Amino acid sequence: KSKLNQWRSTQSVIEWFRGIENKENLSFIKFDIVNFYPSISLKLLTEALNFAKSIIDVNPNEIDIILHSRKTFLFLDETPWIKKENPDFDVSMGSWDGAECCELVGLYLLNQIELVFPHTNVGLYRDDGIGVVDLPGPDVERLRKKITKLFQDNSLKITIEANIKITTFLDVCFNLVNGTFKPYRKDNDKPSYINIQSNHPPHIKKQLPDMISKRLSTLSSSKEIFDNEIPIYTDALRHAGYNQQLQYKAEPSNPSVPRRRRKIIWFNPPFNQSVKTNIGGKFLNLIDKHVCK
Repeated sequence: KSKLNQWRSTQSVIEWFRGIENKENLSFIKFDIVNFYPSISLKLLTEALNFAKSIIDVNPNEIDIILHSRKTFLFLDETPWIKKENPDFDVSMGSWDGAECCELVGLYLLNQIELVFPHTNVGLYRDDGIGVVDLPGPDVERLRKKITKLFQDNSLKITIEANIKITTFLDVCFNLVNGTFKPYRKDNDKPSYINIQSNHPPHIKKQLPDMISKRLSTLSSSKEIFDNEIPIYTDALRHAGYNQQLQYKAEPSNPSVPRRRRKIIWFNPPFNQSVKTNIGGKFLNLIDKHVCK
């Protein structure tokens, strides 16, 4: 509804990068919100909710539920940790509800950034933001200061880089000089995969090389880049007992339109090779006996 670039996946960021024209004339500006979740205050979340109400219908009961769910507590050795301001308010990390609050506040911040930064050129993934500008050095520096002050006005701190041609974002390295992108991992991040002899479902182990190929292909702008990046992943697969070769999988020119998902409840029983009982069948029998009468 807001038409803002709030990304939920690496693929969305790649599509945004591909759509940028005249890349060689632009430079990146990238920022990271420091301690985003715990820094979200009651005031900031309330302002974000009011922003949402200006775009869609949000009834008071929904707002009450969202704010009531912020009453979380942390204990250590039977002693509660209490914030100095709004002691019973917190946007918790690791929960779906906390992530939704984070994204709502992110949209509110993006809406403010739009006043100083064209929204088609900037986007946000949770606490990481990136954009491109076609400005000389002094103007880029002024823009950097404006963005920093904008977050300060919302009681948030950021780290920010500006006027760069090559940068990493999520698990991709983007290059404005030649318009390419490639997979990114930290120097000490050595890939490791489940062993072929591990106690995992056979279809998972069978599909693992293909899944890795698809992922690396998505993160590579060309087959040449893919071929240059795969040696370390190939070695990790061989170390785990796999003999398959990683193959570049180009994206289809006419991607299929995703079907509308039906409302289905899936039951995935824990897998163990030593279990011979038909757990799934017994579960369905229980459903038939006690639920579907």
